[in-house]
Amino acid sequence: MAKPRKQPRKRKKQEFEILAPPVFNEKTLGKTVAKDQKLLLGRTVNVTMREITGEYAKQYVHFKLMVSAVRGGKAHTELKKMEISKSYLTRMVRKGKTKLDKVFDHKTKDDKQIRIKIMMIVGGKIGGKQKKSLHHAIAKEIEKQVTQSSLEALTNAVLNQSLANNLKNFLRKIAPVNFVIIRMLEVKKPRRLARKTETKTEEPKKEEMKTEEKEPEEEKKVEKPKEKVVKKKTKKEEKPKPKKKKESQPQKKESKKTVKKIVKKSK
Repeated sequence: MAKPRKQPRKRKKQEFEILAPPVFNEKTLGKTVAKDQKLLLGRTVNVTMREITGEYAKQYVHFKLMVSAVRGGKAHTELKKMEISKSYLTRMVRKGKTKLDKVFDHKTKDDKQIRIKIMMIVGGKIGGKQKKSLHHAIAKEIEKQVTQSSLEALTNAVLNQSLANNLKNFLRKIAPVNFVIIRMLEVKKPRRLARKTETKTEEPKKEEMKTEEKEPEEEKKVEKPKEKVVKKKTKKEEKPKPKKKKESQPQKKESKKTVKKIVKKSK
């Protein structure tokens, strides 16, 4: 009888604690399981503000956290995305008010690419000129505040609503703005640069190859294209054209008067 094969022992999975980002004082969010700590890197966790701080009133704020490092059986996370639920935003918009949505991409002080989506609610209806002036004003103010602050300071300003209140007071000079809501804050990945395949040392080699290829072409004799000889057809060779058949003309019907005259003569 064949001996049964020994199956390799499966490695037991280990438990790791998930910690919140340093903005939330690295509070424990829960536990996760993995065979190796390297497999945890890049994992994402979706939580709400209520689960982190315990505030029931701010349950509409959602966070997407990503595991960035694992040390001593603890998975440290960083902020990837912060978003406000759509149900909360629809409640803020009322009849007779105008809603404006703007999106901006900027770099922070610590060289991190960020996308911010802002929603403005204005009391009453406004014209096109006021909309343009609001857009230009908020674009300059957002660029100023994002470039002069780090990611951690910016997230604190968004959570404390200090950034939204500053923007609202600044825009009230142009139009009667009731609310300014930062509905999304996302940290984007840096773009990878395309690698250059060609190098400077390879360029002279290509020129040498081109000169070598041209030499045998010059040695070849230039052959003139042969002229086509067109033979003239003689009378004998010309085929007789087929005669057209005469179409049979339909016989004219005899009129009734001629038929009556012939009948009288016969009598």
